[in-house]
Amino acid sequence: MKKKGIQKSLRVLCMLLCFFAMMAVRVSAAEEYGQGQKGSLSVVMKNRKTNTKIPGGEVVLYQVAEFTSNETEIQYTFTNGFENCGLKLDNLEDELLAEKLKAEINASTVGVAQTIGTDGTAGFSGLEEGVYLVVQTKTAKGYEMFSPFLVSLPMMEDGQWKYQVEAMPKIEVSVSGKPETPLKRPVSTPKPAFSGNNLRLPQTGQLIWPIPVMAIAGMLLFAVGWSLRKDKKTE
Repeated sequence: MKKKGIQKSLRVLCMLLCFFAMMAVRVSAAEEYGQGQKGSLSVVMKNRKTNTKIPGGEVVLYQVAEFTSNETEIQYTFTNGFENCGLKLDNLEDELLAEKLKAEINASTVGVAQTIGTDGTAGFSGLEEGVYLVVQTKTAKGYEMFSPFLVSLPMMEDGQWKYQVEAMPKIEVSVSGKPETPLKRPVSTPKPAFSGNNLRLPQTGQLIWPIPVMAIAGMLLFAVGWSLRKDKKTE
């Protein structure tokens, strides 16, 4: 009877600890997420072989989706003329997805252009939460255009919401040594700059809390199993 009582108490304790751990992680995520906060992106142009910055050229930023979040997941909703694109934002690191979204750009799509400065950076600031498409429209002499890519603001990194993002696209040296023809696109009045990085991006419906909760639950189950095994040996 005593052993059964101990086993029952351990099970109840395990359930309670898992519950409180889950609630603590959810509250922490909710507190760290500053809904409505502005973000920034910096696109850094750099020759990775020579480790030198590449000034010149132009980058245009398009918001393709709005961003919402609750205690456990994030969701994206298309905007700015991308509503009927028929695509899914289930993998923001997909280069083909970025190319397809670039193909959706038309005369009514609003973008913000920034010239790449002498420090090799194009910056955008005061950005609303959402998903952004980064497109290069003019290149520096002797370099190819980088492939378009997607950036999420804010970005989840190491369990924290990051509102200042830096991106360093892969840049290839031009074979001909001539810059590519600029892409025609509608552009709004430039806004303050921000920087971006090809970091891991949060996916649609991505759960925030399971990993730490599962880790705690695993340790608790191990402790219960060890205790039961010890009791069995003492019989």
